[in-house]
Amino acid sequence: MQQIIFVVDDSSAIRSLYKTVLESIGYRVVAFKSGKSLLDAVEAELPDLILMGAELQDTNCVDLATKVKSRPEYLLIPIIVISSTRSMDLRRNCFQAGVTDFILKNCTQKFLIERIKLILQRRETMQFNQHLAGQRFNVLIAEDSQALLALYGHMFEQMGCRPILCKDGEEAWNHLQQDSDVDLVLTDIEMPNMDGIELNHLIRSRSDFDQVPVIVVTRIDQQELLCELLTAGASDYISKPFIHEELQARVSAHLRTRLLYKEQQRLNNELQELNAYLEDRVRERTQDLHEANVETISKLAKVCDFKDLETGNHINRVKAYSEELGRAIGLSSEVVTRLGYSSMMHDLGKITTPDRILNKPGPLDADEWIKMREHSLAGASLLGDKQFFSMAREIALYHHERMDGNGYPKGLKGNEIPLSARIVAVVDVFDALISKRSYKPAWSQDEAIAELQRISDDHLDKRLVDMFVSMLDSGQLDYIRNIYPETSGSSLEIVSE
Repeated sequence: MQQIIFVVDDSSAIRSLYKTVLESIGYRVVAFKSGKSLLDAVEAELPDLILMGAELQDTNCVDLATKVKSRPEYLLIPIIVISSTRSMDLRRNCFQAGVTDFILKNCTQKFLIERIKLILQRRETMQFNQHLAGQRFNVLIAEDSQALLALYGHMFEQMGCRPILCKDGEEAWNHLQQDSDVDLVLTDIEMPNMDGIELNHLIRSRSDFDQVPVIVVTRIDQQELLCELLTAGASDYISKPFIHEELQARVSAHLRTRLLYKEQQRLNNELQELNAYLEDRVRERTQDLHEANVETISKLAKVCDFKDLETGNHINRVKAYSEELGRAIGLSSEVVTRLGYSSMMHDLGKITTPDRILNKPGPLDADEWIKMREHSLAGASLLGDKQFFSMAREIALYHHERMDGNGYPKGLKGNEIPLSARIVAVVDVFDALISKRSYKPAWSQDEAIAELQRISDDHLDKRLVDMFVSMLDSGQLDYIRNIYPETSGSSLEIVSE
C-alpha cells in the first residue's frame, strides 16, 4: 500500500520540491501551506508521516506538533521538522512537543530521504510487533492427569494462548513431528509410555526445536533429576504444588523470549530477501541509472521554474540552444548530451532565493543583488560532489562569470571559466532578452543579437557569440521557439549584472 506523507510549509517552492522528490520514489504526497489546513486534512485521512516547516503562516512547528499529538489517535504519527536555524531551544521544544526528528533545511535530498525511510520503517516494525503481541501462541502440554490437563488448558486459554493437550510424552512428540508450529512445551516428568525426561531429550535432539522453550513440572523431592534436565536442555521448571500466578509469570517470560526470537527470524528472512532483491535491483538500476538521473535533473529544474513563475519552457530552450551550440563548435555527441541535461540546472540555486527577491517586479537594491547572487554557490552545493552532476555543478557555479573577470562568484577570467558555463551564459542571456518579463517586453531577435555582440569579449565569449549569431541568422535555431514557445513571464536577473 502506498505510504502517505503530508508536507506543510509556507514556501510554495519548498512544497513543490518535497512533493516532486518524494513522489519520484513512490510516496503519495499531499502539501499544505498552513497549519489549519493540515489539521483539517489529518481529521479526514491519517498520514504515515508529517514533514513540517519550522515557521508557518498561521502557527509554528512546536504549536502545530503539540496540537497533532494532543489527540490519542494521532500519537503514533511521526513528525519531522525542517528548520533553517540550529537553535537548541527550538530543537528541545520540538522534541518535547512529540516531534520525531529535527533536520536542518540545508541537508541533502539523500539525507532527508534516508531519514524518512528509516522513520517509516521503524513505524512499520512497531506496528508489526503490536500485531505479534496480540497473536495466540501455541503451547504444547504433556500431562497424564486429566484434572491437571484441564486446569492447564483453562489457564492458557485465559492467557490468550492455544493449548494443545496431550495425555503423555508420546502423544506430544507425535504432535510435534506432524506440526512443528509450537511456541512452548510444558511437560510433567512422570508419565506413562514416554515421560518428560525422554520427551525433553527428543525435543533437544532436533535442531529445528532448539529455540522452543521447555518447562518441566517437578515434585519438590526431584531436585537432582531437575538439575540433569536443565543440563540436558530444559529451559525452566516449576514445582508442584504451584501458584497459578507463578506459572503464568514463568510462561509469559518465555513467550516474550520466543516472540523476540520469531521477530529476529522474520527480520533475518526479510534481510535475506532484501539482499537478494537489492542485488537484482542493482543489476537493473545499473542499466537505467543515466535515465533516472536525467529525469531527476528535469524535475528539479522544473521546480526552480515553478518558484520563479516560469512554465518550464525556458529551461527547455536553454537545453536545446546549448546542445546546438555545442555541436556547432565540435563537441562529441556524448558531451553534447551531458551539456544539454546539465544546462537545465543552471539556476537550481534559486530554490534558496527568497520569493520576495526572486519575483520582485522592479529593480533589486544592492542588498537584494547580494542575496540573488548567492544562488550560484547554492546551486553548486545542492548538486553535491557526485561525478554525474560535475558538469551541471560547474554550469550552476560559473555561468554568471564574465570574460573580463568582473563576474561572480569567483571572478574567473577568459578561459578560466569552464566551456560549458560559457556556452550556457550565451544562450541564457539570449533567451532572457527575447522573452517577455514582468519588468520588460520581449526584444526582437535583431535587438537581442545586437546586445549579444555588444557585450561579447567583456561579458560573453566572443567566439561562442559569433557562432551562435551565425546559427541564428541562418534560421537553423528557429525550430526551438516553435517547439517551446513562451506562454508566461518570469523574473530573471538583468543581463548587465
